[in-house]
This record gives sequence, structure tokens and C-alpha cells, in this order.
Amino acid sequence: MPGIDKLPIEDALEDSPQTRSLLGVFEEDAAAISSYSQQLYQAMQRIYDAQNELSAATHLTSRLLKEYDNQRFPLGGDDEVMSATLQQFSKMIDEISSCHAILSTQLADAMMFPITQFKERDLKEILTLKEVFQIASSDHDLAMNRYSRLSKRRDVEKNGQGSVEDGVQQESSFFKLGSENLTAHWEEFLSNIGTSVQK
Repeated sequence: MPGIDKLPIEDALEDSPQTRSLLGVFEEDAAAISSYSQQLYQAMQRIYDAQNELSAATHLTSRLLKEYDNQRFPLGGDDEVMSATLQQFSKMIDEISSCHAILSTQLADAMMFPITQFKERDLKEILTLKEVFQIASSDHDLAMNRYSRLSKRRDVEKNGQGSVEDGVQQESSFFKLGSENLTAHWEEFLSNIGTSVQK
């Protein structure tokens, strides 16, 4: 995706302060987009719920207008003009109700489905990867501390080196997985939104 710098996997292997700082920026960005997406989802959900309520209300109104002829009013008698007027009005309300039902379906397909997919699949994965990295980073820091405390004996150094390599491998796999998944999901989400807007 243009405009987004990637976090190079080679830099992650060194675990430099610059890499940690850049990772912090990515984490802040992930938290910000998560918060924004949740607010956007809630606003869209309100629109969708309101549209569904409007569709249901117009359908009910049409049904009640059609039932006027079945009502018995002691003082009203048979008012053919009123009956004809309400029947004609019910047909107009039927058309409006149909439009609301179609719009409700379109909102579900073009608005709610993409944002729900992005929220439940992509954002959840980003936050999961963040947790995985924090665990791997904590394990890495523990391994580094353990290694720094070990004596210079040859067999102890080999154990410490293995722990450091494990931590580096975990970081490396995390960055690679996160970079591939985030880019692909973000492009797919934007494509879905673009397609929905063009409809």
C-alpha cells in the first residue's frame, strides 16, 4: 500500500533501539486505527439499525392502512371516499417500504459486511500479533538477561546463545507474518470499500 513504510525484517534481527521505536509507532498506529474503526462501526451500526426500523415502520403503516376496510366504526358508517383514499395511500407507502427494504439490504452488503469483516478478522489479527510480539519480546528480554548473567564457561555460553537465537527467531517470524497479513488485509478492505462506493 503506498505511503506506508514497512518495518524491515533485517532490522528486527538486530533489535536496535531504532527498531523498537519504529515498532512503537506501528503499535500506536494499530491502537489508533482500532479505536477509530470501533467508532466508525458503531456509527454505521446505528445507521443500519435506523434503516431497519424505518423499513419495519413503513411496512406496518401500510398494513394498518389496508386494514381500514375491516374496521367497524359505530359512527363512521361506510365512507367510500375515506376507504379509497387510504387504499391509495397504502400503495404509496408500500412503494416507500420496498425502497427502505432494498436500502437496508444494500447497507448490509455494502457497508456493514466490509466493516464487520475488517473489525473481526483484520483488526483482531493485528491485536493478536501485537500480543504475540509482546510475549516474544518478553521472552527475548528474559533470554538476554539470562545470557548476560551466565559465566564465560563454554557449555553455559552455548545454552545462552540458543536462548538468544530462539528469541530472535520468534521476533523474525512475528515481523514477517505481521507485514504480510496486514498489507494484504488492508488492501482487501480498501478494495471492498471502493467497490461498495462505486455501486
